[in-house]
Amino acid sequence: GFAQLLVGTLSHQNGEVWVISPWMKDVRIPLSHLGPHASVLGGERAEISMLELLQRVADRHRVIVITRPPGNLVYLPDLKRLDEKIQTRAQLQDEEMLQGHSIVEDLTLELNADIDTLANGLTTHLDTIRIGLKLRQSGATLAYLDHLHVKLLWTSLGAMIGSANFTNGGLIRNEELMMEVTDDRSHQELRDA
Repeated sequence: GFAQLLVGTLSHQNGEVWVISPWMKDVRIPLSHLGPHASVLGGERAEISMLELLQRVADRHRVIVITRPPGNLVYLPDLKRLDEKIQTRAQLQDEEMLQGHSIVEDLTLELNADIDTLANGLTTHLDTIRIGLKLRQSGATLAYLDHLHVKLLWTSLGAMIGSANFTNGGLIRNEELMMEVTDDRSHQELRDA
């Protein structure tokens, strides 16, 4: 339904599209199930990235993206801890007097594990920040909302609201519950809200 609403919106001009999700990933969206609607993307394509699809929508419509602020997505004190651990590892490895001691190798292994853990934690939600900024460069309005939990895709054709974040987990892997709203009254009430 997510792909169907966005691709269908490409056939219309001058509408609004709301994309509200605390987390987003540049999901590869399959197109084979869209049938003739996929032709608006210019030829035979098996899939499209969510970012590219939303950028195409932003070329034709006013797109409003609401997500969590960068400070909610990347825990900045961990960035400082990561830098400190990288510097400590470099100092250990550069100190000639310590070379060849097993304790240095053990400490380096521990630092490597800590660095990997911190780096993975810091980069988990970077795609959300990147997608928001890229869409803003494409003309979308980007807004941040602390503690955002709602997930909504609203287009002039219909809307989807439910539990799925706009990520691989939410759109592809997880069992999620999404409600599609297409009747005029509910659709407009959702837009007004």
